[in-house]
Amino acid sequence: MAGKIVADQIEHSTAGSVDTQFVVSGSAKAWSNVDNTGTIGIGDSFNVSSATDEANGQYKASYTNNMSNTLYAWAGSMYHSTSVLAAVANTGNNSGTAASTSAISMAAEDVDGGFTDYDANTLIIMGNLA
Repeated sequence: MAGKIVADQIEHSTAGSVDTQFVVSGSAKAWSNVDNTGTIGIGDSFNVSSATDEANGQYKASYTNNMSNTLYAWAGSMYHSTSVLAAVANTGNNSGTAASTSAISMAAEDVDGGFTDYDANTLIIMGNLA
């Protein structure tokens, strides 16, 4: 049975109420945990259809459902049991362009200035879906 619930507010019996716009706008639209060592694989995700190894220390996460524009916010982190992370960056498509509505490319630079494949690459996307 398919249905639809329409509400402007959600109310909890003891914690008060919240406007549903805060729930819609304030929820993550995509997240993932990717192992980029060896054969790349998605450990767990929401709205991420695939992860592609682009180069050493660099991968692309493609969305199942596209974002409405390229102005969305993102945060990422990488962890490797033998290294300390120096920087996480959105590399666009490895040619310096911005993220697209269908994917984001990430890079992890180690403290020595080289790119490293990490055990756990986490990503969260906030913004509006198309």
